[in-house]
Amino acid sequence: MVLLEPEALDLGLDIGQLEHHLREVVMAVPPFMQTPSFGGWSVLSSNGDVHDGWAQGHLAFQVVGAGIHFNTERGTALGLKDISKYNVPTAICTGYLAEVMKMIESRGLHPRRARISMIREGLATSFHRDGLPDVYSVRLHIPIVTSPDSYFEYEDSKFHFAADGRGYLVRVNRLHRAGNDGASARFHLMMDVHDFTGVTKSHRFD
Repeated sequence: MVLLEPEALDLGLDIGQLEHHLREVVMAVPPFMQTPSFGGWSVLSSNGDVHDGWAQGHLAFQVVGAGIHFNTERGTALGLKDISKYNVPTAICTGYLAEVMKMIESRGLHPRRARISMIREGLATSFHRDGLPDVYSVRLHIPIVTSPDSYFEYEDSKFHFAADGRGYLVRVNRLHRAGNDGASARFHLMMDVHDFTGVTKSHRFD
């Protein structure tokens, strides 16, 4: 699979409305913290629970010789499920956020395991991968609250995604991490997607 840079997708979203929903509805519920730096709330989960879908799946990917191997037994122990199962709206998937999810579905991107993620100020995730190198693994990030000091990073390049109404597609079967060097928490709406119809320029499912 060709290794591609992030792609901006013009969605025309009202970030003000998303931020209002975040502060008035989402943040009324305690977040699920996967690590001290990273956590949030599920928008689409496997069972409707706002805290479902935060298993650390990257821990099941192991380097074996010159390749990457997915340890199925470890994945099961971590509580991983097939991505297609994460399609049940949770209690926070209401109002404008629900409209956004329907719009993304209507664009043909088939969102699954949608979450609002939070990275606390001054912290970052570890470098990790969320898919095998030869398996389609694309995630859509929609920044809601961010700063120029927040970033998405591959081993050889770093990017800032602005909260400008666009979504940003990234391949997460590459080693990557996200960080926030800003003074306050960073919030993104993110989800796994599949582009079956060529909605995107560079991230169509092959």
